[in-house]
Amino acid sequence: ALGNSITEQNHDKATLLFVDDEKRVLSSMRAMFRRDYHVFIADSGREALKIIEQERIDVIISDQRMPKMTGVELLCTVKERAPSVMRILLTGYADLEAIEASINEGEVFRYLMKPCPPDDLKKAVAMAVEAVRSGGPGVEEIELESLGPLDEEDGNSPSTESGELIPFPNSRRKPQSATVHQLPRKQTKVTGSGRKRTQPTGKKASAKPAVDILLLSRDKELQAIIAEAISDHEVVRAVSVDQALEALTKRRVGVMITDITVDSAELETLTKTLKAEVPELVTVIASERSDAHTLISLINEGQIYRFLLKPVPRGQCRLWLTSAVKKFEALANSEEALARYRVSVGEDAPESGLLKRMKAGLNKLRSRLRN
Repeated sequence: ALGNSITEQNHDKATLLFVDDEKRVLSSMRAMFRRDYHVFIADSGREALKIIEQERIDVIISDQRMPKMTGVELLCTVKERAPSVMRILLTGYADLEAIEASINEGEVFRYLMKPCPPDDLKKAVAMAVEAVRSGGPGVEEIELESLGPLDEEDGNSPSTESGELIPFPNSRRKPQSATVHQLPRKQTKVTGSGRKRTQPTGKKASAKPAVDILLLSRDKELQAIIAEAISDHEVVRAVSVDQALEALTKRRVGVMITDITVDSAELETLTKTLKAEVPELVTVIASERSDAHTLISLINEGQIYRFLLKPVPRGQCRLWLTSAVKKFEALANSEEALARYRVSVGEDAPESGLLKRMKAGLNKLRSRLRN
């Protein structure tokens, strides 16, 4: 009924699927993209899923507010059934619930607002096509093992008023007398940076050093929850952007959790630049409130992996951070997978003081993660 034709498909062209309950929008999208791509259209989520099952689709671009199935619900289903398909949400509403779900459940490549300038839409689609074509079949979806119930013991996170950058002890193995500078008894070795790295007694060292978790936050409750959530990785705390930069240059940080209340402007720049320069680094944003503009910007230019709304439930935090570590491991071991998470930084953007401070450390971080 919508005029999809599959008999004359040119397989050299990438294939797009546009989903919108307004037929005039679908007609406009087809007219705009049919010269360069093979275009399918669907006026409902159900129709879109039928096409996904029957055809090779590279990129799906969906509206959010549709009857029976929202755009986020559709993209979540596509993520499960055809994870290699790049997912873009194109909507006229800055719906906070939809934005959060598009990050945490749909893992969308871009979140675009209507009316979207044609050049911006074309650029986003071209980047998605390039990612899926250069990234091959993509990373298989992470199958998390059953994690079991959390320890409900209250772990005391060491901290200092001066904001010294220190690692958390493993909350499941409490030291007998915890002080700011004491860690649980483990075998230690000194790295090239002069800092001690820890490995549990009796376990063999892996080919690569264990990845660290960086937490940039002044929130002591969040610090405690994070320390409890990740028991197999060291959590390093920073209370300022400069301390976070120091940790990134001296530690093998694979997952960064940033509390956006620390310095929202600098954190946006930090997140976007790190994703552009070190795409395997997985970023999780935590905040006690949602800000539509900031989250959309971080999706499109920072490819953030999760958004944690504080106060963060312990069980959810543990599940998502375990997933984040696994995502880092998948990205760090696959150049093809990295292609699907790269972003570009505007060349005409003025260089901020933060960017100048980051330059020296980016090469060190890339070297630590890739060697």
